[in-house]
Amino acid sequence: MKGDQLIHKLNQRIPINEIFEEIDDKSLFILTILNCQENLLTALYLISIVNPYYSKCFLSHLFNGFENLIYELQTDDLEFDERFYDFYISILSAKEGNPTDYDIIKYNLITCTSDNPNGHHTLNESQENPYITIRECPRLIGGLGTTGLRTWEASCFLSNFLINPKNHSFVTNIFNNQTVLEIGSGTSLVSLTLYKNFSSLIKKVIITDGDSSLLDNIVHGNLSLNDIQLPNDKIQVQRLLWNDPDDFSSISDFDVIIGSDLTYDRSIIPDLINLLKKSLNTNKQRFALISASVRNIETTLFFENLLTSNNLSFKIIEKCLNPSTNSYINNSTKLWFKKGTFEVRIYKIYSSKCSL
Repeated sequence: MKGDQLIHKLNQRIPINEIFEEIDDKSLFILTILNCQENLLTALYLISIVNPYYSKCFLSHLFNGFENLIYELQTDDLEFDERFYDFYISILSAKEGNPTDYDIIKYNLITCTSDNPNGHHTLNESQENPYITIRECPRLIGGLGTTGLRTWEASCFLSNFLINPKNHSFVTNIFNNQTVLEIGSGTSLVSLTLYKNFSSLIKKVIITDGDSSLLDNIVHGNLSLNDIQLPNDKIQVQRLLWNDPDDFSSISDFDVIIGSDLTYDRSIIPDLINLLKKSLNTNKQRFALISASVRNIETTLFFENLLTSNNLSFKIIEKCLNPSTNSYINNSTKLWFKKGTFEVRIYKIYSSKCSL
């Protein structure tokens, strides 16, 4: 594990026990720590501003399991920084927060730039700030009448799909000069990933959700955290209840729909299908990219069958049976997926009248 990889994991709040369980070579791990001390200390300090308990847990595991090895491996040129101990003492009283407490999570999802001399959109792996920053409640499954207070695995999966180099041609082709409508955006991770990586490619991103409190968090939290100010020609935030004709009629100018984790509850799928049907069965050659976790195969089949019965065709353009496996994490993503993550699929959905 390299130093930047460790910091990426901490910023995404990977459970501390899983970080230490993944260590194969303890000596190499400590040498990594010794070589990235300044950056690691800075990362832990910034994390402690919103979640001191997490920083405390990391240092507790480090000192309890590796303190002797640290002093064995340090040299005159590579000494362990005593500020780690001072910092640990300063947060020793930190307690675990409530599930409804907000945290600031950083997702390693910025890899693209378009400012080369020829104006072509290219991939860049050396961004100074590689993060999409999200204010959310990562340990909350549902609360305050919504499930959108945290970022779900299907959102991470779709976001990663958008920036994966192997999908670069596909993504640039389908989003070129397009207005993109995200439905059920929740924390808005997918829209922000699209905007931060492809702002010169797309025409506009319209971020929508039916919950006004989530929209407030996006406007006053997540946009600001990612240095995005409103008004903005490239970003629009608006309420959209799927079954409200007035909401839908106010958003008519779009080309592509994106969404993630919208099929978790069988009872809301008919409203989703009706929205897709109204949006895609038009004279425009529109389509949708929907990322879905397969928590229950019967619910997934219900979604697929309802698409077909409403003259909507679909293709599964990407899927992973277990995104938490090392083969997927090492080869296909910079993000971490918790153990036991359900299969995730990305559907391309379009009107049966079209030949997309």
